Amino acid sequence: MSSSGRDRLASSLRIVGHDNSQFAYAYDLNTLLPLTPIAFPQGHYPRSIASSGDATLGASRVAGSVHTIDRIDLVARTAFTPTTLGPYENSVNINTVLTASANGASILAVMPDGTVMLYDSTADSFVASRQDYSALAGAYAASNYGFFMADNHLLNASLVPIGDFESVTGSSSGFVFTDQIGVRTTVSGAQSPGTIERADPNLVETLRPTATAEAPLTGNAVFVFTRTLAALSSGNAFVALTVSGFTAFAWNYDALVAPPTLNQVVNAADGTAPVAPGGLVTVLGGQLSPVNIATSEIPVPTALGESCLAVNGVPVPMLFASPSQINAQLPFEVSGDATMVLHTPGGDSNPLSFTALPTAPAVFRSVVAGPQTGIPTVVRVTNNQLVTLSNPIHRGTPS
Repeated sequence: MSSSGRDRLASSLRIVGHDNSQFAYAYDLNTLLPLTPIAFPQGHYPRSIASSGDATLGASRVAGSVHTIDRIDLVARTAFTPTTLGPYENSVNINTVLTASANGASILAVMPDGTVMLYDSTADSFVASRQDYSALAGAYAASNYGFFMADNHLLNASLVPIGDFESVTGSSSGFVFTDQIGVRTTVSGAQSPGTIERADPNLVETLRPTATAEAPLTGNAVFVFTRTLAALSSGNAFVALTVSGFTAFAWNYDALVAPPTLNQVVNAADGTAPVAPGGLVTVLGGQLSPVNIATSEIPVPTALGESCLAVNGVPVPMLFASPSQINAQLPFEVSGDATMVLHTPGGDSNPLSFTALPTAPAVFRSVVAGPQTGIPTVVRVTNNQLVTLSNPIHRGTPS
């Protein structure tokens, strides 16, 4: 089959590997229906798969002492183990990950022990292998212009280190190349908002770091690499895997936006100042969210409308967000003097100090009945109707 035929076949399907299965499962991207799976050699469990213009490779955990990079035959729906990887021995780290450049020119292999390898589709072979670092983790990516990322390290077309992107904002989580510039996410901790920023490979500089509403996912002691950021093919958004699911960022997420301002936190029922642990509250201010958005999800999310509210550093469940108002539920563990901060794409708000009382009873007054407004949400048991001037309750009667 010609390489163009392989390109068309590979581009129409998605291949999913499994850590404890000798099959990689294929799905048609147009219909999302399953296709014939790909059988790997006995005892080979494909963990990471990538396709170039001339080959589809799978990094496999092998039931033995030597782990390999296998080559997939998409037509036969089988995989085989090359004797060598070009001039290199076909023996890789058990946690090797693969990623291909968008134009199909190359596939980058990255290993936790600091080794990186490069497959070139023109040569149809691995052409470079280096170990300049004692360990690697986090994000990895390949560009169309001879730049490669492994952790915070930028490599050239020969996998020679060029320089390192900053690590002040935390550990690398995701990286994606878009044309001749990159976008990356970092995180300093699961309880902290992450950072998304542009990365210029020509200058080895990051640009316009922006706080994210939620922390992106990080690796663990076994699976140290993460691929948590993707650019939509439409070119209008980025999607990041985060601690509660995923977060979508506009393509121009770093456009100048004013930071939020917190003015007041009140009881959501009647708008008075007393608030209590676990109670529903309304937060008032400016630039609180770029959109009006409400949710009925259970459990209630801690990020809404690209905004994340925290009290004493603990994310707060949010029910509604708008530019001037947020409805949320205070954490049950908040007691006494507390501090609230809002994180948005425009930055962090001023810290707002308030006091959570042991109790703060209040009645919602949002009902309308004819000309009467602001009626308490109280219903008579006897007729199941709202209590109004024409349907009153009296001392000693059930309500």
